[in-house]
Amino acid sequence: MFANLELQIALAQQHTEALRAEARQEGRARAARTPSTGLHLPLIWLRRFSLRLNRKNTGWKPL
Repeated sequence: MFANLELQIALAQQHTEALRAEARQEGRARAARTPSTGLHLPLIWLRRFSLRLNRKNTGWKPL
């Protein structure tokens, strides 16, 4: 009776480990597909500020 319970616990642990590994791989694949927002946001700001600087230098009115 206890051996059967221990076997079930071991199988459940293996199953959760497999699910965790699968989720980790899926997360890695998703991270590889989509660009990181941490890098993306400063690029947006850099582009915006450089546009404003360029407009100021060329005499354009900023937005």
